Amino acid sequence: MFEALDVDIYPWLRAAVSATLLAACLVVLGTLDLQGPDGGGKSRAPNAGDYVELRHRVEGTLPTVRVTSDPAEILARGAAIGTAVRAARHAEPGEVFTPAVAKNVRALITADMNRRSRSDRASLMSEAPTLAPRVNELYPRNEALATFPALLLQVLPRLPDDLEYRFMGRDVIVWDARTHLIVDVLPDVMSAAGVTP
Repeated sequence: MFEALDVDIYPWLRAAVSATLLAACLVVLGTLDLQGPDGGGKSRAPNAGDYVELRHRVEGTLPTVRVTSDPAEILARGAAIGTAVRAARHAEPGEVFTPAVAKNVRALITADMNRRSRSDRASLMSEAPTLAPRVNELYPRNEALATFPALLLQVLPRLPDDLEYRFMGRDVIVWDARTHLIVDVLPDVMSAAGVTP
């Protein structure tokens, strides 16, 4: 009673199926792009890219330097870029940690700390410098950089290359590894999570 459909007899059917599949693929690809290259749903920190773009523009105005592997020259170049960025930047807290990002980061850190033992939290905070960070200031060179938990990094919004999350006292900062500048500060995160340094 029913005959098999011959696709050659029904070219409109083939075109409709192709169009539907193409639309579905575009939707999936668009979703993956919003989630990041790994497709894992990890969001990006908005406005962090604005800082990196400013740093690139400022760096372009500085005299070119020869390629070197000398640590002193690399540090000097980073310091020169940092000085120029500080002068060009009119930074205030909240540039990277916008209200929405700050709320998300606080919740993620609180959830992470609640899963840790008291001794684990104490060990983690023992590495953090106790100085109060300030936006657009240099990270103190005589202070160690506290290790940031790898599992926590996996869930926090992604930062551009050279920018890193770090603990500093009760706060979380975004730190520029190239210039040693404190790009932004999220204050009193650890107290809210029930952790004291």
